[in-house]
Amino acid sequence: MAHNFMARRALVCAVGSGGDVFPFIGIARALAARGVDTTMLGPARYKAHAAGIDYRSIGADDVFDDVFDKPDVWTAERGLAESWRYYGAAMRSALPLIRSGWDSGDTVLVGSSFALATRLAEELDGFRNLTVHLSPSIMWSAERPPRWPAASIPPGWPPLLRRAAMRLAETAFVDPVLKRALNPLRRELGLAPVNRVFSRYIHGARVAYAFPQWFAPAAPDWPRQGRFAGFILPPRTSQRLGEEVEAFANGERPLAVITAGTAVARRPAWVERATTAALAEGMRVLLVTRDREAQRQPEVLPVPWVPLDLLLPRARLLVHHGGIGTIAEALRAGVPQIAVPCAHDQHDNAARLELLGAGLQLGPGSGSGDWLRALDQVCSGRATAAAHDARNRIRAEDGAAAARIAGLALA
Repeated sequence: MAHNFMARRALVCAVGSGGDVFPFIGIARALAARGVDTTMLGPARYKAHAAGIDYRSIGADDVFDDVFDKPDVWTAERGLAESWRYYGAAMRSALPLIRSGWDSGDTVLVGSSFALATRLAEELDGFRNLTVHLSPSIMWSAERPPRWPAASIPPGWPPLLRRAAMRLAETAFVDPVLKRALNPLRRELGLAPVNRVFSRYIHGARVAYAFPQWFAPAAPDWPRQGRFAGFILPPRTSQRLGEEVEAFANGERPLAVITAGTAVARRPAWVERATTAALAEGMRVLLVTRDREAQRQPEVLPVPWVPLDLLLPRARLLVHHGGIGTIAEALRAGVPQIAVPCAHDQHDNAARLELLGAGLQLGPGSGSGDWLRALDQVCSGRATAAAHDARNRIRAEDGAAAARIAGLALA
């Protein structure tokens, strides 16, 4: 790419659930604020969240609905294969849109970790592309192995054994799924097949980490081109909580907020156990769920969605699925957390939360006694102090992560 390249246009591509897509809407807005003609491609379901942005479907929306509205994608056993069924379809639909609608001579690309159409466009047409990783588990590190849903490599193993185990895990379990999505399209495009898709190919020439270094310090074998930007948090909303939520949040008893993630259509069984334990501890529960069977009770209020930036500063506790965006929002509010990871990056996120001291993790099968003990521990002064420390760090970072990533994309 010529040194004097100056972008007039930007194309932001993101795939996945709302937690995967919403930060990229923030990046698109930051690029547009710099005067760059910006478009975003993402799942059609989230267009309503992109007011003021030229947001278009990335395609494969029927596959998206089939994958993300069913429970298999949220399990350790099927999550990888199901998510890549959609990622592969979105890659095929997005690439011709990119190549026909934008020119590498005046356009920069910004892609999420698994929006591989941007990597292919970078490779085929010389687009200047920035890959943005939202969570540290994306980094395939033998020096500091990430936590995985099914099984993880113990960090205490000797270095040679860790490297061998990581290589085996990728070649035997992960690469077959990813290559099945990627390499047939590469052959159709006249490109050679690739191996080690997760550990090498997805990164590209330029990489941004959308989390702070204090949350996940870089290991020596992370991509050398990676740059830290901090958590991409939405601006403080001008919305209100609504009369019913407002009245509930202002009650006398401490407030626990419980969510399995807004992308999950059916409440997992652990949500009921968490709710019962919180009620036993004298708390009220605001349950964020799309499950229409959730019933209003005197001390339990189910809602399909709520702006967490307004609600969490009033909460005593947040119980959730371990999504990186939810963790970041609770850290911004200084609220202790219990994470119940089930799939994808959630186990690694939860482990890092525990390491900070700002929360705990429980397994989905944890019983009532485990929940009561966890509630007592996480509501202690130590966890609250760690959560407040994280809140102060985030405040010091000035909430400009999206702007920093926009700057990296245009550099």
